[in-house]
Amino acid sequence: MNSDPAASAGPTRRWLGVGTILWALIPALSLGFLAPVPFAHAAVRLRQRRLWAVTAAYAIGVVVLFTFSASREGSWGDAVFGTALFALMIVGTIHAFVLRGRVFAPLPPAQPALAASKRREEARAIATRDVALARELRIGRPDLPRQFDDGGLVDALCVNLQ
Repeated sequence: MNSDPAASAGPTRRWLGVGTILWALIPALSLGFLAPVPFAHAAVRLRQRRLWAVTAAYAIGVVVLFTFSASREGSWGDAVFGTALFALMIVGTIHAFVLRGRVFAPLPPAQPALAASKRREEARAIATRDVALARELRIGRPDLPRQFDDGGLVDALCVNLQ
């Protein structure tokens, strides 16, 4: 058995990479008809209004594609259809690949010391404001079973130092 966590994360990371590539290829693989999908996902994930505008632009392109899909060959509608198809497939795919790094960026590593410090501050504030609640939550009592995480705050009066 290989106990190295980096080695065991390899296949998962590889499949994640393949998945993000397929995500970016959605506009090309769907012939442009699903071009708005990766941008809507990016807008939700990154919480950016600008990406909703981009999603709307690609959706309008899909409407144009549907509108002119039945145009006669050689007509101006046929030219509009070809232009919309090219834009949705090629431009949408390139745009998705450019955006892919931001959408699937790894989350920053957790900073446990900072988190524990914030939990201690919160627990200290509760203990100062509401002593009864602090007793109920067993804040500062590592010697007692509890469910509230006080970030390691210790009540010096309650600890039996032997």
